[in-house]
Amino acid sequence: GPIAGRGGVATTFADVLAAKVMDDGRPLYLRPEVRDQMRMMGHELTHEDQVSLNEAAGRIASAGGRKGLVLGEQLAFVVDLNNREIVAVHDRAQLAQNVILEIDSVATL
Repeated sequence: GPIAGRGGVATTFADVLAAKVMDDGRPLYLRPEVRDQMRMMGHELTHEDQVSLNEAAGRIASAGGRKGLVLGEQLAFVVDLNNREIVAVHDRAQLAQNVILEIDSVATL
């Protein structure tokens, strides 16, 4: 049955277990097509960026999220916590024109 989660939200043991599995400490994998898209946009991920993205992904996973949007100053990343991957990147300035489907969480860097 449900157990008391963060902020008084009821979660099941399966949800807690799934969140722990998704936040297993492995770094996020940056898909090659996402890396290429970032380069075309004039951006590279620094080590600090990667650390920040992993921390944001950990917060999403800890809250039970499975696919989230991580908002940075210039870029926004779609992260898939089931596969520990960065699956898409968007320019923050153009985010209003984009539709991002199937996310269940948002975090900031």
